Amino acid sequence: MKLWLFCGILTSVLLSVHGLRDVPQVIWKHGPLYEGIHHLVAQEKFTAKEIWNDTKIIIEATANELQMAQKYLHNYEHIFSEKMKQLKEWDQYEDLRKCYVQYERQIARFNRDLITKYRICRHALNSSLSQLEDEIRSEVFYIRDAAIEIQEVVYDCNVTELRRFDDEEDNYFTGSRISMCVISKLSAIRQKQFESTHISLEILGRIVASDMNQNEMEDDNGGISIPRGDNVCLEFRHLREEFETIYDRILRCVMDGK
Repeated sequence: MKLWLFCGILTSVLLSVHGLRDVPQVIWKHGPLYEGIHHLVAQEKFTAKEIWNDTKIIIEATANELQMAQKYLHNYEHIFSEKMKQLKEWDQYEDLRKCYVQYERQIARFNRDLITKYRICRHALNSSLSQLEDEIRSEVFYIRDAAIEIQEVVYDCNVTELRRFDDEEDNYFTGSRISMCVISKLSAIRQKQFESTHISLEILGRIVASDMNQNEMEDDNGGISIPRGDNVCLEFRHLREEFETIYDRILRCVMDGK
């Protein structure tokens, strides 16, 4: 991989120099090699910024989904508590108890299992957010700052020396040394950014696969959703849907009884 990156950047340098030979002399007044290297650095900076922008969009989208799910869970805890309270109140009235009693066993199970699954799902989402923040922090910082590191190559390799480039043998050696320095450092930066991006996307993919699966369920009021997948949050979702179905049946029975 490193050899491939090295060769790719070397080719870019040669193409940049070749392409600049046809540009008017006023543009490459310091020599085609000097201008070619600056052109290459500009291209690498542009690519690095594009990689960062694309990665940032994915990170923000994943974080937003997790935060929305977290918010939904926080709100549903109150909703569930209020509905359970209402069911117990209906149980106190003889004329309404018939609506409640036929689902009494299921309601007792919901009061136990739904709360348990809710807490497990909430913990899983909190863990995913922590993982998102902690595990990819250093990788994200590198992806973000790669363009700055690329610009520093110009100074680290003392590219300004190429301004004095002429036909003297010593300056040919200087040109070769600076060119190899630039190519080597750009290859290392690109390799590191590639690795950091791969690690970040791998972690994001794992989070999405385990906690989101790109499927959602909406609450009855719309707007806030919770992810679903083959995991503890899916178990919570199934119990939640079963509870809401039974609650609606009891509510209709109560309304008809009135």
